[in-house]
Amino acid sequence: MYIKAICFLSPQKSQVVQLNIGGHVFSTTLGTIHLFNGSTKRMDSEGRHFVDRDGTYFGCILEYLRMERLPTEHLQEVHKKALYYDIKPLVKAIEETPQFFGETVGRQPFLARVPNYRENLEVIVCQSCIMVFLSVSIC
Repeated sequence: MYIKAICFLSPQKSQVVQLNIGGHVFSTTLGTIHLFNGSTKRMDSEGRHFVDRDGTYFGCILEYLRMERLPTEHLQEVHKKALYYDIKPLVKAIEETPQFFGETVGRQPFLARVPNYRENLEVIVCQSCIMVFLSVSIC
């Protein structure tokens, strides 16, 4: 079973813990992140708490938990991770950003209504590259 919940308070809040999130190793305190689940915690061979998830964007989550600083890039990916870890304040904060709101409310629904968008995207990009190449060659 995966670790599903993260809360902010712990009696030993200064205790340093090592996390192995999909091969990415992080160090933090229990005061920043307190991991628990309904079953036994899994540990890796080095004694670190192990979570079998992609750890690419977990640093952004830790940064938010430490400083309440939102990431400026990769909002879609961090949002998915925040949903998985059930970090409601981070989910809400990302959903309220103009970048995320515009992507989910405007762009994605629009593109879903464009017939054969995904199939034609490669053709559109290739033709644009040819046009740019021709205009550079002519000059």
